[in-house]
Amino acid sequence: MADYYIRTLDRETSRGPFDPNGLLTLAEAGQISETTLYFDETRGEWLPIGLNDALKQQVFPERRKLKLNLVRNSDASGSEPTAETEAASQAEREAATPCEAIEVKDLLAAADRPNQLAQQRQKSLEAAAAMASPAMGGMLLLSSVALLLPHGQSAIESLHLPALSTLLSQPLVWIGLIDLLFATLLFLAATGVYSWLRARAAIALSMGIFALWSMSDVYLFTAFTVAASTLCAATFVPRLPVMRILVAFGIAANCVLVYLTAVGRMSDFYAALPATFF
Repeated sequence: MADYYIRTLDRETSRGPFDPNGLLTLAEAGQISETTLYFDETRGEWLPIGLNDALKQQVFPERRKLKLNLVRNSDASGSEPTAETEAASQAEREAATPCEAIEVKDLLAAADRPNQLAQQRQKSLEAAAAMASPAMGGMLLLSSVALLLPHGQSAIESLHLPALSTLLSQPLVWIGLIDLLFATLLFLAATGVYSWLRARAAIALSMGIFALWSMSDVYLFTAFTVAASTLCAATFVPRLPVMRILVAFGIAANCVLVYLTAVGRMSDFYAALPATFF
């Protein structure tokens, strides 16, 4: 029986090895879900348990539904009913049958409802996890464009070493290059960078605060703040409806940053940095 190492989406530390029975115990205790990652030795990468049908069936077996067979006491006794007992049984059936039908229906509905809600939550988490990496990759790709675009001409001139040295002396150029690296890793589904993205979000928030303090630029402050908040929140992989809202606001905020760069607002932001810190 194969053993598996597991970890969560937002952590690089793995646990294990566990055999399927050990994973089943963790699942019953609520410690793992179908979005929990396991290391596939054949493919050499981390994959959600829910994508491996055989392993999923062992760790999250389908729940059997309860079936009730109702037997009448009068039918099971084996004795010949008399006219008196038959009349009493008929009256009992007329009085009891509607009540029994309601009780069985309610019992089955109550048994299935938690299972249905759990399945809906699980599907929502799986869809959100599938959306998270490419969506955050798109946010950071737009962010890198906003940070690097003011230095487009310098990048062309950086074929000469003196110009390259001047270009790399700009701290926001480095941040733009790091954003580009993170975007590439996220498009490759490298979930191990999630913890680093929270630090990147903190930097973006500080940039927004600086823009408000030094330039009184409310637009830059708002765009940086929304971009940072949505990026940080998306790393925790919330449910699908919340993830969609975060992605929409995150993409919109970074598009605003690109627009502000195109109209020269980011150049003013770059110009304010050396005057204050360097």
